Amino acid sequence: MKQTPPKGDTYYNKRARNYEARRLKQEWWHVEQDEMKSLLETLPRGLKVVDIPFGTGRFVPFYDELGYQVHGLDASGDMLVAARESLGALYEKCSCTIGSAADLPYEDGAFDRHCCRTLAAKDSHRESMQLDAWYEQAQARPLSHDELVRLQRC
Repeated sequence: MKQTPPKGDTYYNKRARNYEARRLKQEWWHVEQDEMKSLLETLPRGLKVVDIPFGTGRFVPFYDELGYQVHGLDASGDMLVAARESLGALYEKCSCTIGSAADLPYEDGAFDRHCCRTLAAKDSHRESMQLDAWYEQAQARPLSHDELVRLQRC
């Protein structure tokens, strides 16, 4: 029986190198960028955040504007290489790790907020981004390891 890799575990080699160039041609990419920027503007400055999957680090410029300490996790080292190339000096401000969302390498309470764009799509980009992006924004407490794992399994 052929094993199927986990959803999203296909961003390697050429697919990783060309990821951002392909996405920049898609209208929804720009809608999501605008929605994320709007959502981030409602949050406090100087937070410690984790972005899973980190991918090409597309939201890092927004995080940087707000003085966030950014941690990224991605299953693909090739995507992190693409992020380094795309972000340049901004990448060096991030702490990125290759790993699985099912086995997070972080301590409980390590972050003020998380960014997760892997949940099911909703009726609108705004609804999807609100659910996926800063799910815990109303709660003034760091997320636990178990909460992050639960969110990744949704």
